[in-house]
Order: sequence, then structure tokens, then C-alpha cells
Amino acid sequence: MKEAVLILTLFLTGCAQLDYVYINETINQTDFTKVIKKDIDSTWVEKDPIQCFGNLWEIDWLKTHNYSYSAYPEKYIDNKINKELVDIIRDYYMAKGIVVLDLNVLGFGEIEGKPDELCLACNCADGYTIFIKIPNSNVTKIIDEDFKISEYPDIILS
Repeated sequence: MKEAVLILTLFLTGCAQLDYVYINETINQTDFTKVIKKDIDSTWVEKDPIQCFGNLWEIDWLKTHNYSYSAYPEKYIDNKINKELVDIIRDYYMAKGIVVLDLNVLGFGEIEGKPDELCLACNCADGYTIFIKIPNSNVTKIIDEDFKISEYPDIILS
């Protein structure tokens, strides 16, 4: 098999610039973020998703999957956040032009100060918090998506 060399040029307004990154074989999003995340000034942001498929990534996923609610991945598997859900969230924000350097999800039970009980209304929190590490240049963009600067920098997550 031939080895391919991929040359990437990354320009992020307001961030550190990487001119040329040489990588053997193919590259996926995870590998790409491993290469760049050390060199970019970044910020952790967070959001408490709501229930009833009211989050933007859920709405987008449903549109592209013929509104098949039953096919949407379960949120939890063995009391842990489903990796498929994490991938849906990451893919949604990457498609919106927000560079996701890292993404973690914690249940409310894992975060001090979060409620133990939830209301059942559709506009109530769904019981977990999404933490996304993004370049500082993307902060305004993701704040427009109802995220906020993380209040929990000590529990984050690599």
C-alpha cells in the first residue's frame, strides 16, 4: 500500500497558525485535533441540553434521518454517555464551522452543584452537560448557539 502524505494548511482567525502539517496515511477528525490542539489558544464552553429532541444537533440529525425518532441513539449505555451521541454533537458543530478540539459529556451526578432531580417538561435539562474545547476565535460563534464559558474548569476532562 502506498503511503500518502497529506499537507494541511490551517488558518484560524485570532488563533495560532500552523503552516504545514505532514501526516502519513489518511486523517480523521480525532487525529487532526490531536495535531492542532496543543498549538491553539482555547476555551472550554458548556451547555445543559434540554429534553424532547429540542437540541439543535438532535433536530439536525432527525432531518437527515427522515425524522426517525426511534433510530436516534440512546443517550446512555451502561450508565455512560453513548459515544454515538458524542459523535453526533461533534459532527454538528464541526459542520457549523466550529472547530471542536475536545468534547466531553458528564451526567449531572458527576458535577457538583447540578440538580439530582429533573423536571419532565421539554424545556428542562436532560441530566447531562456537554463540555467543548474550542479555539478562542470560535467562542462568539458557539455562544450564539446557547453555550457559555465553562464554570467547571477543574473537572475537565481530556
